[in-house]
Amino acid sequence: MSAVRFRLLLLSLFSLAFVDGSPSSVAPNEETTTKPKSPSLAMAKLPVRFEANAGQLGSDARFIARQSGSALLLKDEGATLSVRTDKPEKTKKKRHGAKHGANASGDQVAEAPKRATLKMTVANGRTVTPVPSEMLVTKVNYLLGKDRSKWHTNIPTYGKITYPGVLDGVDLVYHGENGALEYD
Repeated sequence: MSAVRFRLLLLSLFSLAFVDGSPSSVAPNEETTTKPKSPSLAMAKLPVRFEANAGQLGSDARFIARQSGSALLLKDEGATLSVRTDKPEKTKKKRHGAKHGANASGDQVAEAPKRATLKMTVANGRTVTPVPSEMLVTKVNYLLGKDRSKWHTNIPTYGKITYPGVLDGVDLVYHGENGALEYD
């Protein structure tokens, strides 16, 4: 049981990334009642929503929650949290004839965001299909490219995802509270 507590502790620590490391409950004052000054602060104020995978993710994930450079993928066997770190890493792409942003050998140098990934499972837990609840009015659309057959439209979003019976008598529930990811 201590392994479960340890993993849940890690999840709670990484969930702070969904609100840029700031506490979710702050007493109202001039700073918190004014308009957010950056897009990431505005994102932190949005409720957490879980988006169903209708093929847009291209993986075995059932749901995804995104916020402020972080993503939580929910799969049958557990969750994967991916968090963007502050320092981008340089990547190289061979680009012939590239002048701007190219090094002496002609390689294109790009700044790609560096990510930290944490895979979480319940120790001795069952592999179960996560079940959505609290359907939200928000729908998501992916209109990429000109080929309409590859578009994903009207994808439902949910306020809670439950892993029923992950242990005997235990359901694991992911949800949002004041823009922060939480679990019960």
